[in-house]
Amino acid sequence: MSVDLRNKYDDEWSLDDLVFNNTEINNGDSAEIYSGLDSKGVKIQNDKYNDLIITHSDTHNIDPNLTKLIIHKENEPANPDTVNPNSGATGLMQITIPALEDFNANNPDKNYTMDDMFDPDKNIEVGTYYFKHTLDNYVRSVRNDYPELVSGIDDTTLALSIYNIGIGNVKEKLDETGELPRGKNDENIDYRTKIMADYNSI
Repeated sequence: MSVDLRNKYDDEWSLDDLVFNNTEINNGDSAEIYSGLDSKGVKIQNDKYNDLIITHSDTHNIDPNLTKLIIHKENEPANPDTVNPNSGATGLMQITIPALEDFNANNPDKNYTMDDMFDPDKNIEVGTYYFKHTLDNYVRSVRNDYPELVSGIDDTTLALSIYNIGIGNVKEKLDETGELPRGKNDENIDYRTKIMADYNSI
């Protein structure tokens, strides 16, 4: 099931002239976009990476606001050198080895390494690809396998849960409990619900 998130707010936008939230923003070569509100009600800005976020979100047909919220939740300081000590997830969008392997398999001309994931450009390229891949493929797989259990859950929420904890873990928890995983200390439910709350508040 393909979901077009890019056009949630406006059918036409570019780096030089964006319309988000019905507000025109025109800053020449470097467009400024807002990604909604964080848990304290503060507008999220990652100005340093705006152009990269817009470019790669556009390529993979994802709303750049959603990409920014994922980065904010995955890597709140927006530090490209961050590595999760447990999973090895790396960089702004916390790319894992399976995500990178999937990207490379479908983009053989790239052949990125995990060291490349410290590069914000390549990290966001892989992250937006993988989130779109999750929407188009893993969400469909979950809906096919558990139609009744996930019938009331929207595609973006499902994709966020999978992006955060992995397709295998999501299916395992659906098998065991009939529900999406909560995660350690409710980390997964916090992840998807906070991003969706902020996204829907834009």
